[in-house]
Amino acid sequence: MPWLHDLPVLKAGYLESWRDRVREMMPRMAAFVTTSQASRDILLGVYPELAERDFRVIEHGRDFPAQEQLASPPLPGGPVRVALPGHLHFHKGSDFVRRLKEYDRDRENLLELHFLGTTDPSLRDLGVHHGPYPRSRLSSLVAAIRPSFVGIFSIWPETYCHTLTEAWSVGIPVFASDLGALRERVRAHGGGWTIPVDDIERAYQEIVRIVRDPDEYRREAGRARIDREMTVTAMGRSYEQLYEDLLGAQAEGENPHSSRKTSATRRSRG
Repeated sequence: MPWLHDLPVLKAGYLESWRDRVREMMPRMAAFVTTSQASRDILLGVYPELAERDFRVIEHGRDFPAQEQLASPPLPGGPVRVALPGHLHFHKGSDFVRRLKEYDRDRENLLELHFLGTTDPSLRDLGVHHGPYPRSRLSSLVAAIRPSFVGIFSIWPETYCHTLTEAWSVGIPVFASDLGALRERVRAHGGGWTIPVDDIERAYQEIVRIVRDPDEYRREAGRARIDREMTVTAMGRSYEQLYEDLLGAQAEGENPHSSRKTSATRRSRG
């Protein structure tokens, strides 16, 4: 975004200033929403005053034409195809992916990486590059590649991660960072495994273990589904409920800016 280009680096002294500016706005807000409990916990750690405010978790809703099953179980002896969709740059784990593949090359040379989207130049010779793609084409690309896994290796805590939802929409289990919403969603629903992105050796050992356990693979591939995920309609209902609560409180003369709400919306499915 052009208006972000001239911002100072947050961790070079601007972080506290940024937080103070955000905190100044909070008294004027009637409610707060984020997309995962993990994100809510991080925000409460920085702004503990939000614990006394109406602060809800409403996940992103997504609609798909149908559930697809495009995963191809890993074969003994490999190669093991891993798809990496999206913009893969440093904060999304490009350095981790590079070091993982180099570690693999020095050992079993098991992993065949398929990059779908833009990538860091350091990844140029580490796999097959399919280039940028519109989301509407992901299914056809995956059908041609037939990967066993989707890798999502962000080194910062994702707030939700649409790529995870899209992987599940085509029935492919994920290797996901053991951080943020990725950890929260995978541990809650299955459909993959969490991987320590701060330890290449441990991460590689876990990946190899999973690749060689066909029963575990079948179990998690069977959980890589979207029928438990929030739809756009359900998301809209959650926001509708939020506004109804706020308008109702206003009509009754309550101050929505200072009172703590107890009717926080739970996840709705449908």
